[in-house]
Amino acid sequence: AGGGAKGKAGQVSLGEVDRRLAARLAAKLRGRYSDADAELEALESRRESPRAAHSEQAVGPTLPRRLFAASLHGGAWCEQALEALGIRVCDATKRWRADGEAFGSGYERTVGDGDEDVPALDTAPIEQLLLARARAKQARDFGKADALRGELRAAHSVIVDDQRRAWRRVRLFGDYYRVGPRVGKAEPKIGKLLTTLSQAASGERAALLEELGAMGVQVDEGRGTWRRPRRTPEELAAAAALRGEAESK
Repeated sequence: AGGGAKGKAGQVSLGEVDRRLAARLAAKLRGRYSDADAELEALESRRESPRAAHSEQAVGPTLPRRLFAASLHGGAWCEQALEALGIRVCDATKRWRADGEAFGSGYERTVGDGDEDVPALDTAPIEQLLLARARAKQARDFGKADALRGELRAAHSVIVDDQRRAWRRVRLFGDYYRVGPRVGKAEPKIGKLLTTLSQAASGERAALLEELGAMGVQVDEGRGTWRRPRRTPEELAAAAALRGEAESK
């Protein structure tokens, strides 16, 4: 819906928001503060009107003036004027809504191998952490953003993909989660070794990594990921021969 959209009967017109905010800003820039106050009072007089029936939308024609005014005047009067009409803005995700609902994080949930572990996942706490992280990044508080990413992973087994603006629930084995193709029957054994690796002393890690490597598992300790690429028939035969040797000893 653009700045000129008309509200239905009993609803706030988005065009009115646009016109009032533009007039308010123009009056302040010209030093005509009484006129500017009159525009704000006109907006606030609509406080009891039903909220516009608009769900979350990207910042569009109605709101650039609000953002411009915010940069000039700290945004306080513009924020009040929008709230008077039941319009809420989320600067972290650059979206607005006027239906009384809470903002989402702007990140889309995608399929993860941990979904089947919790079929009825409550996503509300995850969305709250994602939104808090978006706000921290906007404020350039990257330490807090990294801490929230860690909390999402540790408390909810959630991995965030900032490039795709997506998140997914993974299956963690200790400190590690899978990337790449599914493994199948070998996954429980791999998972047990990875869990042991997460808790192992430095002197024990080399042997565990060697055993995982013999199974074709690649471990990225920096990122906390593991993968086992699809193996060729020759590699599968060699692995079977190694297992046979180990069992015969």
